[in-house]
Amino acid sequence: MATYRKNAVSVDNVNHCIDSIIILQLNKTNNSLQLNSGVSVNTIVDDMSNTNSTSLITGIAVKNYIDNLTPFSDTVTTTNDTFTTIKTINTTTGTFYSISTTIAGKNTTNGTDFGLYVFKFGIKNIADTITITNSSTETVSEDDENWDIAATISGTNVLIQVKGITANNINWTARTLIQTL
Repeated sequence: MATYRKNAVSVDNVNHCIDSIIILQLNKTNNSLQLNSGVSVNTIVDDMSNTNSTSLITGIAVKNYIDNLTPFSDTVTTTNDTFTTIKTINTTTGTFYSISTTIAGKNTTNGTDFGLYVFKFGIKNIADTITITNSSTETVSEDDENWDIAATISGTNVLIQVKGITANNINWTARTLIQTL
């Protein structure tokens, strides 16, 4: 289990930690380090066979790995048929982003309608000009064809948005993987 410490205060959520000491649990079965998310961090330590306990690792390699590959969870409720932002992705000039998000929705008004979507796209930020590239949406399951998801540009940010239907509460959750190049 990964634990972060900053100023002697333990922070459980890796998404809120910057400039931290990273402690990763050694898995003696396959000589790898395990993060909370179960993502294996390989090649960080050349020879872990001599490690007897939890490994303490600091450095940019692990921090960048976490910053670039940690999935984030976001939630929002829609009450109408207007697009609502569930995730804002801040971009930096000269950077490419590979985005993969799984979005699920549940109609809590009727309690019977569900939707599940896998949404993938790229983002280019060239001199603060944002382009969304090669988007694809897989509708895994959808009880109401009026529900929708989209990505839109707002300044130097990209917004992932969801749309429900009028006079119905739809609870949405999104788990987004952001890879930065």
